[in-house]
Amino acid sequence: MDQTITARGLVHRTVTPKAFRSAVQPVRAAKFRVIAVLDVRKAQSNPQSHVEQNETYLGEKYWQIQPLKQGQHADYRDSADVDKAPEVHLTSLNHASLEAADPAALSKFYTRVLGFSSLTRPDFPFDGAWLEGAGLLLHIIQEDPSVPKRFRSWKDKYTEEPRPWFIRRANHLAFEVEDAAAMEARLVFFGIEYTKVYVPDTDAKQLFFFDPEGHGVEVGCDYAKVAHMLRQKLGNNGAAVAP
Repeated sequence: MDQTITARGLVHRTVTPKAFRSAVQPVRAAKFRVIAVLDVRKAQSNPQSHVEQNETYLGEKYWQIQPLKQGQHADYRDSADVDKAPEVHLTSLNHASLEAADPAALSKFYTRVLGFSSLTRPDFPFDGAWLEGAGLLLHIIQEDPSVPKRFRSWKDKYTEEPRPWFIRRANHLAFEVEDAAAMEARLVFFGIEYTKVYVPDTDAKQLFFFDPEGHGVEVGCDYAKVAHMLRQKLGNNGAAVAP
């Protein structure tokens, strides 16, 4: 096994098949599901992939798979290549994750302002919380100090004081609510600045605001009316419209 130390102090090991089998044994003994590990073993035997076993500063092991011959792989923008690709069928959206400098404070925001419920969380070696609400699982994760970043908070990417209207055309979580007026009153009650807009040609409200860590959040209503209007406009041209 070849081992190198990166500039950030991470241990990178190139794993031989024999060493890899040794690393897998404790996982099997613990009777965990090893789907990801089995996939890595396939990649290890695939001459088109290079596999490295890595370790974080917390001692967590993970495997990095790097396809070889960059620039010679199939192109997903080419329909002919897509037709030859192995088929994959996603079953559902499992969860969204938000990193946080203060996971406890962010968890309180989503539970107390937006009504999420707390769930039991696995014993990861870092702080965080698992929440559930609006049909969504939300994982709040303590940010990794070893990861190099241009900015710590999402608000820091802006060159001036961020305002909620910035969120409309940026990354954000979007939720639907039955009563937008009640949501507005709740935001005002907690002193949270927000921007209100309407979907064009409808009375569907969209409220945009930041959570304490700078992630964008949208809460709106009457989205079903928007979908109905779009169906009427599109007619039978075959375009898909969200329900």
